Amino acid sequence: MATQFRDFSSCITIIMPAILFNDIAAFNELSTFIESRAQSSYGGDVVDALFRHVHKIKEKNVRKQKLLGSGAFCNVFEARDKNQHADRTYAIKCVKPLVRSNKKELTTAVTDLAIEAALLANIQHGNIISLYGVQEGDMHTLMKTGEFFIALEC
Repeated sequence: MATQFRDFSSCITIIMPAILFNDIAAFNELSTFIESRAQSSYGGDVVDALFRHVHKIKEKNVRKQKLLGSGAFCNVFEARDKNQHADRTYAIKCVKPLVRSNKKELTTAVTDLAIEAALLANIQHGNIISLYGVQEGDMHTLMKTGEFFIALEC
């Protein structure tokens, strides 16, 4: 029987343990929930609420450096903050430009990125990379355009 979610925090509370134990059905449910919110007119509010307590990073303050890696939907770059913490290095994970032109791939990419950020924001473990922050801005617009990025501790 499928779980019905009222908001994202109940979604994370119920599903995070299942995802951590590799429950594909639970992961698919979470993906469907985020995807439906990302495509709706009020989806940004849900995602904004999800990242309410997460550090926000202005895109204009990010100085991308070398490409660290690439996956099916995203690229990962070494980055530094142009203003504060100039000596701080972190990784920026963002949707590949080619993915942005395919609506289905874009939806999958931003959904996966949002799930990754949500999980990392709620997990602290020595063997798991930590979330440094997410891109500042209107989440609904960022997710629809694929300009959404997450920053990971190095």
